[in-house]
Amino acid sequence: MKQILYILFILLLLLPVRLFSATAIAGTETDSVQSADNPTWKTYYRQGLNYREHGNSFRALQQLVLADSLYRAQNAEGRSDDTILRELAKCYFVRGKYQQCISLCHELMHADTLSDDLFLLARCYEKTEQDVEAIRYQMMAAQKDIENVNNLLSLTKKLVDTDHPSDALEILNRYYAIDSANNVVNAARAYALHKAGKYQQAIEAYEKLRSEGDSTATTNFYLGLSYLRFHDVPSAYDYLQLAVDQTQRNNPNILSRLGVAELQLALGNIYFTNPKKDWGLVYDVNNDSTTHSNLMQLLADINQQGIADIEEAIGKMQPNQETLFILYNSICNFYALNRAANAIPYYQKALKASPSHANVYYQLAYCYHKLKDYRNEMKSYEQYVQVAGSDEDPNALEYARERIEECRKVLFMKQE
Repeated sequence: MKQILYILFILLLLLPVRLFSATAIAGTETDSVQSADNPTWKTYYRQGLNYREHGNSFRALQQLVLADSLYRAQNAEGRSDDTILRELAKCYFVRGKYQQCISLCHELMHADTLSDDLFLLARCYEKTEQDVEAIRYQMMAAQKDIENVNNLLSLTKKLVDTDHPSDALEILNRYYAIDSANNVVNAARAYALHKAGKYQQAIEAYEKLRSEGDSTATTNFYLGLSYLRFHDVPSAYDYLQLAVDQTQRNNPNILSRLGVAELQLALGNIYFTNPKKDWGLVYDVNNDSTTHSNLMQLLADINQQGIADIEEAIGKMQPNQETLFILYNSICNFYALNRAANAIPYYQKALKASPSHANVYYQLAYCYHKLKDYRNEMKSYEQYVQVAGSDEDPNALEYARERIEECRKVLFMKQE
């Protein structure tokens, strides 16, 4: 009996606590129901952010649209909040609703507009192929915040790709003055220097990248190309060869430039020390007193390799006609020095790729002249005269006409 009374006593003591807990729970549930029945814009906004963070752009967009509508309804001027607009614009962008995103970004335009808002607007214009507008707003973003690296890299790439490397350099140099240690930006700056024709500065920039551990094929390629443009062919050869090795000869653009460098070694009468093999000192090809008996063979080997590399590159790429002309003309320039017969088929290939280059007809005619092929010499000079523009060298034109007459006389005498 005493035990029963004791249990009842304990239950009586616990009863108020349970009643209080039940009341508290009921109150919480009531608050929850009231919140669900009367949600604020903040409720929808938070739910939208939560959905977006979990990758559900569909639900996020629904909630953010509700937040935007509710906020506008409560605002006397019918305006929304920048925070809502910004997230809603991002959501539209992710879902490919670029026009809606553009409209919201323009609504965000005011004195305190963030550079990220301008960058998002530019990306929308880029997606809708309005490149001029895209660059315009990216320039505005760069003016507002030069340290927005995403915008900086995207903008300067567009400027370089549209043949405005100097404008890209101006912007990159502004960033460089603040932070010269960001090698992602430094790589973009080195590329802009190369495209702007500032080859010595480009070389310094790429060498600095290499010294800090960036020895990628891209860096070695553009460093080699900058050396080639700077007329330091031996250094160009070293880095282009390295880039070719790194890409396992699978990049025809890099391979073709190596071939051009190999041909220019002989054209410049250059002889140098390569890390892989000791090739001696600078040598004048006209001096027969060389102390290196294998020099001429080495030069011949590397030039044959250059031709082989260019032809291999052409076989691997789908080049435009102008690229074909440049590559074939590089081979022509090498052969024309002392092997006219070898040069002729490459001149013909170059002209097939681009028949409007008058100078090539002139060079071709000279090759035929060296071979005493007067008929083809005459035809080539006639084509030169026909294609030559008003800015052509008058002395060259006069010489071509003289050679045409001389060839006619020779052919007449030979009755050919």
